[in-house]
Amino acid sequence: MSCLTSRWPRVSMLMLCSLGTGGALAQTQTYATPGNYTYIVPAGVTALQVTVAGGGGGGGGYDLLQTGNGGGGGSGALLQGRLPVTPGSTVQITVGGGGGGGTSDSDGNPAAGGNAGAGLGSGGAGGAPGSTGGSGGGGGGGGSSSLVVGAIALQAAGGGGGGGGSGSLGGTAASGASAGGSAPSDANCATGTVGGTGGSPGGGDGGGGGGGGGGVTSGSAGTAGQDGIAHGGPGGAGGSCHLGAVQGLTTSNAGGAGGAGGLASGTAAVTGTHGQVVITPLLATAVPTLGQWGLALLATVAALLAGRRLRRMAP
Repeated sequence: MSCLTSRWPRVSMLMLCSLGTGGALAQTQTYATPGNYTYIVPAGVTALQVTVAGGGGGGGGYDLLQTGNGGGGGSGALLQGRLPVTPGSTVQITVGGGGGGGTSDSDGNPAAGGNAGAGLGSGGAGGAPGSTGGSGGGGGGGGSSSLVVGAIALQAAGGGGGGGGSGSLGGTAASGASAGGSAPSDANCATGTVGGTGGSPGGGDGGGGGGGGGGVTSGSAGTAGQDGIAHGGPGGAGGSCHLGAVQGLTTSNAGGAGGAGGLASGTAAVTGTHGQVVITPLLATAVPTLGQWGLALLATVAALLAGRRLRRMAP
């Protein structure tokens, strides 16, 4: 029977309903801009439902001779779970950024590797293309996002950057690796590691390698490409992790999306999507005291007596 639909006298029902509706959700907080933040656990909150997503890797640039597309960036990891907390505790939050897209000479920018995504573990920068010819730069790796409270930590890794396109090959460079799939327990989970910097052909002609994603472990660097032989190699994803009492932990590669690779038709590579951290505080369930149970009993008796009196007075 609902407190709102009962036909008992209103005062008695208010006494019963005031015993508590524990477990209700407090206001959810979302952090979606790369950077560092703090969150104070509100009074009465004993658990947090959290989502931590790493940044996506950037896409690789295309070859300006229209014979080689850049590879797409890999997605960041997504971790979700429930954490026991104490009211007044401070939660440290880091939101990882998406890796930058590699550029090509003909897209309005000097050919270069994509910028590294910032994070607890920053992604690696994409490798620059060769100084001759018109190959594309590798995409930057995505940065890792994290949440730390007391002895509990979660870190969602960033995705790898896509390889830059090399000429005289056609086709498309390989996409950066996506993070996720597992987040093993790691004593160093509150510490980030920078992803590898993508390789560059230097004086030769070829696409730059994708940067590795950041995480508790470093994503590998993509290898340098060479015109007529190989596109720039993709960056590897960083490693995710957890530490402490994380309840119902789930992992996937549905974090920040990887950026699209540049197309030889003239479409520039895209920056990876930033990660985010979402916190929903869970209020403690109220347990009635003996005094409250006594009030409930009195309210019940009063309601029954009032009901009998109303029936006697009815014509």
